[in-house]
Amino acid sequence: MTVTVSSTDPRSVKALALLSQAHAWTHGRRKCDGLPFAIVPGSKPGTTYMVSELGCTCPDANRRGVRCKHQTAYRLWLVQ
Repeated sequence: MTVTVSSTDPRSVKALALLSQAHAWTHGRRKCDGLPFAIVPGSKPGTTYMVSELGCTCPDANRRGVRCKHQTAYRLWLVQ
């Protein structure tokens, strides 16, 4: 798996900041198919999003339809 980040991309910079908090994420597997996922905090206090290889539940990912900062951070965590 290749994960590309750029210091000029704001989502990449935010993903690296999220990755530094990965020790506090909740990890699990879906019952229906065993797919691993993480519950990652959002930028607003009290918000969390479910993120996996398939996608993220955050508004940014759902509106734009591309990889968000949560997915990038999760993928970086997977390759560590």
